[in-house]
Amino acid sequence: ADRWGYMRQQQLNNAPGVEPSLDEMLRDYMRTQAPVAPEPVEVWIGGEATPAVDRAARLGDGWLADPGSGQDQVRAKAAEYLGLAKAHGRTPTAVAIRRNIFVGATDEEASRVVEPILAAYRGDRSSFIFGSVETVAGQLKELAEAGFTDIISRAAVPDQRLAVQSIERLAE
Repeated sequence: ADRWGYMRQQQLNNAPGVEPSLDEMLRDYMRTQAPVAPEPVEVWIGGEATPAVDRAARLGDGWLADPGSGQDQVRAKAAEYLGLAKAHGRTPTAVAIRRNIFVGATDEEASRVVEPILAAYRGDRSSFIFGSVETVAGQLKELAEAGFTDIISRAAVPDQRLAVQSIERLAE
């Protein structure tokens, strides 16, 4: 059975009125049903609500922050996650986040390219990292100082030529 079918069956097997927690079902599934990889695999658990962050701190190897949350919010959530991991006696291997990133030749060029995208952007505007190489490097440094170990970059501009140029500048 697939994971969700298995978990649904576990819910149905319980006594009426007794609902197993998601943690209990996941733990049981991982112990009895999950396929075993030939080598160890890190499990990063995403989530923004405190119970999800706590679950990541207790059960995962790392945490994946919400990509649409602003810089201030992800800094606070990273601190919360790291504190919960410490309280659970765990040392995470990764504190990760995906960010939309555009690196322009200058801050002005980056603003010119990104402003039309931001007009329709669903996330917090501060979650979109853009600017010159120096500006973007500063924003990435802030995330590292907040405890982030991994940043997954998404080239969020529709023009492929600009996206490739941005990736090349990001490598600088």
